[in-house]
Amino acid sequence: MPWNLIAWQLLGERGIEILQQNEDEPDYYGAPPQSLWKMIFDEVEQQGLGALILLDEFLMWAHGAASPHPDSARQDKGPVWYGRLKNFFQTWRKRHQV
Repeated sequence: MPWNLIAWQLLGERGIEILQQNEDEPDYYGAPPQSLWKMIFDEVEQQGLGALILLDEFLMWAHGAASPHPDSARQDKGPVWYGRLKNFFQTWRKRHQV
């Protein structure tokens, strides 16, 4: 998931541990709650680091995820992702404005 990639790039395995995303759980496809993002950014800051998150590659992934599958066989692609991505970015934008 894109949020796993962001967490990994910021803190490596520790970022993945904080997000607690398990492929076998039904909430795996939902964006992690703000409380977990706060923990991640707090740890980044405690290390004396900053974070710059570029979204170009993420947007390419999002385009593919939100594009309908040609034969409509995959329920994990297409319109279901519009809501997931919109919610993720709306929450992200409100919390992480500079």
